[in-house]
Order: sequence, then structure tokens, then C-alpha cells
Amino acid sequence: MKTCPSCGYVNNNEAAKCGICARDISSVPVVEPPKPRDERGMAAAAAVLAGCGLLAAGVFLMREPAGRPASSSDGAPFDNAGTLYSLEQMRTLKFLPAADKEKAAALAYSPDENVAFTAVKLAGDWSRASLSAGEARRWFSALLAAARGTRGPVSAQAAREAGQEAAYGLVPAPYPDELRLTVSSMTASADREIKSAGFFLASACGLADYAGVMLDTLNADPSGRARMYAACALAGLGRREGYDHLVSLVSRRDPELQDDAVSCLAYSSVDGTDPFLRAALTGSNAEVAPYARSALNLREQLGIIKK
Repeated sequence: MKTCPSCGYVNNNEAAKCGICARDISSVPVVEPPKPRDERGMAAAAAVLAGCGLLAAGVFLMREPAGRPASSSDGAPFDNAGTLYSLEQMRTLKFLPAADKEKAAALAYSPDENVAFTAVKLAGDWSRASLSAGEARRWFSALLAAARGTRGPVSAQAAREAGQEAAYGLVPAPYPDELRLTVSSMTASADREIKSAGFFLASACGLADYAGVMLDTLNADPSGRARMYAACALAGLGRREGYDHLVSLVSRRDPELQDDAVSCLAYSSVDGTDPFLRAALTGSNAEVAPYARSALNLREQLGIIKK
């Protein structure tokens, strides 16, 4: 491994530039690290590295306007791979100060899509691990803001993470303005991925008055996947039309959509969902059995969490 003499980041043997500060390390000798003596030492080192990565690269990225690479003190551009590495290391840590989590979550607005997407997923993980209702609501609000304030896959993932938080037991206040603003903007989008994520968020939060928009998509959208996601949201709201569409995708063994349709049934609140999934688990269609098992397991977990 190559340790950067400038910032101390440990790079791969083949690296020519430091992944954090971009310093030329082509002449830095390769040194094999000693075997760790204590797992606590490894955890501490990971914590330090994650913190340093955020301070040195991640936070600075947020201050740079889109289209300009962030720079180190000597003018060399930061490598976003270093920020991604730091975020992934944070995922492995069981205990992390709230301030560090907030800094990481702020990277949802990074101009680098990979960094932003990873930050949103981390925020979702932390939201579902919240120990208090107040903390969970703060994460929920942050995810809604990211869904509105970002674009493309990052926006869609932020909405899905917020929907997952609701599915896992968060009870949002009745039709809060920011929730309705987020859902309305997403379900009106021409981007099918964003629209489907808006459907999931509305369904998970029990916003039944969006069922009309979902039905329009189910009945008229030329994309089979878009119709499936609309059906998934409708089934989550207890609408038979959505459930029947998902069942038809499984029954006719649609090669592209049947597995996802079974997975969608994990969120269905229509009577008969559990018996159908149990039949799919033991039926003749062996391809869907693993998905049926996962859906049943998730339904059981969600039921336990909400009790």
C-alpha cells in the first residue's frame, strides 16, 4: 500500500495519485501494512479515515459549484473515489456522532451522482436505525428535501428511502406540506423513475388521494414497468386493481416483470396477499419462489415493527 505523505490516505499499490488530495505518489514506496492486532484498533482507524475523508473531500465538494472539480490547498483536484471510499467506510461503523452523519448526508447534493446516491442510501440506513421519533422525523424531512432538491436517480432514491422509513413504522403527520409538495412534484414528472418513486412514497405514507394518478399510469402508460410500479403503489393503498395487475404478471410468467411483481407484493395491503405468496413459494414456478419467500419475510418484519 502507498501512504500519501501529504494527507496520510492509504492508497492501492498501483495508484499514481492520492485518492483524497490528488498528490503525485508515483514515487512513494509500497509498504505492506502489518497484520492488525486488535479489531478495536481497526474500527478506530476506519473512523478516523472516514472522518478525514469527509473533512478533506466530501464537505469541500459541497461548496464547489456544479461543473467545477473540488480542489485541494495546492490546486490539485480531489478524486471523488476518495469520498466514496469514506462513505462506504462509514456504512461499516456501528457508532458514529450525529454531526458526522449530518455531514455525510449533506453529500446528497454533491454534483457527483455516485457520491450523492451513496449519501442518500446512508441517510436511509440511519433513518431506519433512529432511536427516537424526533431523530426519525428529522431524517425523514432531510430525505424529502433531497428528493425535491436533487434530480434523476438521486431524487428517486431519496424518495424510496423516505418511503421505506414510513413503511418501517414512521407515522408522518397528516399530510404535512413538505410531504405533499414532494409527492406532487414527483408524480407529475415526465421521468418514469421519479414518478414511480413518488408513487411508492405516497403509498407508503398512505396518501390515498394520489390513487387517481396511479390508476391513470396503470391504465395508459405504454411502459410495462411503469404500470407495474403504479400497481405496486395501488396494492399498498389496498386497491384491488393494483393487486390484480401484479398477480397477472406473476401468473402469466412475464419474464421481465414477474420477479419484481412478487417483490412488490411485500407492501400490499389487499386481502389474499399472504395466501398468494405462500402458494407462489410452493408452486410450480420455481423461479419466483425465492422472491415470494423474501416478500413473506419482509411482510412479517414490517408487521412486527408496526405492532
